[in-house]
Formats: sequence, structure tokens, C-alpha cells
Amino acid sequence: MATYALFIKRAEENHTKEFITEAFASNQIGKVSDVTFIQKCSDTGHPYNGVIVNFETLNDNMVVSNLFNQMNSSKDGTTRFYFGKTRYWIINVHKSKTYEHNEIVFSQELDIQLSDQDRIRQLELLVHSLTQDINYAKHKETETNNQIYNISKENTYQHLQIMELHSQLEEKERREMELMNRINKLEIQNSQLENELEVTIRELEERGEECIVLKEDIYDEVATRKYMEEQVKDIVEMIKEVNDNDVAKEKLNMYILNYVR
Repeated sequence: MATYALFIKRAEENHTKEFITEAFASNQIGKVSDVTFIQKCSDTGHPYNGVIVNFETLNDNMVVSNLFNQMNSSKDGTTRFYFGKTRYWIINVHKSKTYEHNEIVFSQELDIQLSDQDRIRQLELLVHSLTQDINYAKHKETETNNQIYNISKENTYQHLQIMELHSQLEEKERREMELMNRINKLEIQNSQLENELEVTIRELEERGEECIVLKEDIYDEVATRKYMEEQVKDIVEMIKEVNDNDVAKEKLNMYILNYVR
């Protein structure tokens, strides 16, 4: 008869067997047959439990299917099982091989805190784990023998596989020829673009030389304008020195007002 088990990586001490059983039942996961608590302790000294949850039956529904799909698709084989709106456990499928000895804490500090009965229980769990490892090794041996048998059967299809590989090789060579033709066309286009680029560079160099000449012309014009402005200022100063009683002074002032200032 097939058995199913999940492992809760961390459950608080107030999460009892009844609480865990009800959580999986009320969330449509299945009927729990047994719960095994593995006492642990965080780096800060906070006690908690790892929990092996064995199921008598798992429900055949989308909730269970999605849960196992999430575990199968995750990198570490875990997923979040929400037993409340925001409360969850990190769980993974519990198999004989995935049960690791370091799931049981045997630190000296924790041993002192545990009772004799709890330490005996931990030793029983360790023996149980080793027994499961042995059974797993036997199972893997059987699987290996089956694989060898399957491989020997597959040898009869080698000829078809070789023919398929030849066909794939021919298709690869055909695609390589197409790629080579495309590369040749691209090389021709690249050569044409390089020639166009050289012409453009020469034109830009000529434009640059023209810009230099134009800048020099502008500089000369600016210098000439400044010189003329200085000359005008000198003339204005000379006009200002003309006697106010001079008849031409009024006309000169009108000229300065309209054309110089």
C-alpha cells in the first residue's frame, strides 16, 4: 500500500498533532495518519520542531496537485503551505532518502536540555532513518537493474538512431551552407558600407576645413566691427567737445541720437 509523507521544516511548539492534522484536513490536502516531531533549536536558542506528517490518504483535487507541482518545480523541492491567510509552513515531500540525519539535533547544549525519554526518542528516530536508508539502497539497486535491462532493450533501436543522426547531420550541413551564403552576402554589403563610409569621412573632413575658414572669416569680421565701434566712440567723444554755442552742435547731436547711439 502506498504511503505519503510531507516534512514541515519548521513548526512552532504550540503546533500540536491535532492542530497540524486539522490544518491539512481543512485545506483539502488529506487525512493524516501519524505525526512525528523532531525537536530543534535555532541559533538564537529558540526551540521549534521539524515535523514528519504521514498521510493515510491524499485527496485527488487541484489543491494537492498544485502543491506537488510547486514542490517539483522549485529548486530545493520546497513550497509554502498556507494554513491561514498569512501563516504558512515550508514543506517538502518526505522520502526515505530525503530524511537526513542532521534533521535531528544532537548538540551537547540541546542534549542537556532534553529528558532521557526525549533522547531515547531521538535515537529511535536515527535508527529508523538508517533502516530507511538501507531500504532505499535496496530500492536503488532494483532500479539500477531495471535500467540495465531497459538499456539492453534499447540497443535493438541503435540502427534507427544512427539513421536519425545521419538525417540530422545532413540537415545541419544544409543549414550551414545557407548560413555561409548569408555570411558572404553580408560581407559584400559590409564592403560596400565601408566604401560609403570612407567617402562620407572625406566629405566631413572637407566640411571641417570649410568650417575652419568660415570661423576665421567670422573672427576677422568681428575684429573689424570692434575696430569700427572704437572709431565711432572716438568720433562721438570729439563731437561732445564741440562748443555748445556752435550752430552745428544741434545737428551733430541729432545725428548721434539717430545713428550712433
